[in-house]
Amino acid sequence: MTRKFAFDAFIKTLPKDGPGDALSDGMLEKYGGVVPADLTQHWQAHGLGSYGNRALWFIDPDKIIEEIRRFEGAETAIPFARTALGMVFSLVEEGVVMTFPQSNLTEFSSPNLNVWGFGYFRSPDKNRGILSLDIAEKLEPRLGPVDKDTCYGLKTALALGGGDAPEDYAVVNLAVYLDILASVHAET
Repeated sequence: MTRKFAFDAFIKTLPKDGPGDALSDGMLEKYGGVVPADLTQHWQAHGLGSYGNRALWFIDPDKIIEEIRRFEGAETAIPFARTALGMVFSLVEEGVVMTFPQSNLTEFSSPNLNVWGFGYFRSPDKNRGILSLDIAEKLEPRLGPVDKDTCYGLKTALALGGGDAPEDYAVVNLAVYLDILASVHAET
């Protein structure tokens, strides 16, 4: 892929929380020629980890690749980041797809832009909305922080009549959460 991310703008508005985890064995070999070069460079320079007080996490694609491909119905999707509320950013041929698992919605970033993917992270105000920071900030004191494998998820899926008030959330395993929601949305 020849498209470029806007990591410079992203790093300015969402600083890294601390040293990231090392890349898994073989990750660069597996994805280095498939993802944009500046994503590979970012992985090499910063590893995996969280930004903006755990609002956004760069992840090992293999941790949730099967779940996100099942959810999206896209055999080539490569997840590379996710939010504290379980929204996942994946690379597809058309650009970047943002998956909102609770609502079964997806949104695409245009591949025709010179800078794609993280271009919309240029504004801290936009970040608050895109990453659902207001919700995450209300949940963290009550539920504790999320880590690299967890997110804040609704106890009962919206599609099954669940609510979205703070008391309706729990800290859940991201892969399991995506798998369950893929099943729920396939049935509804």
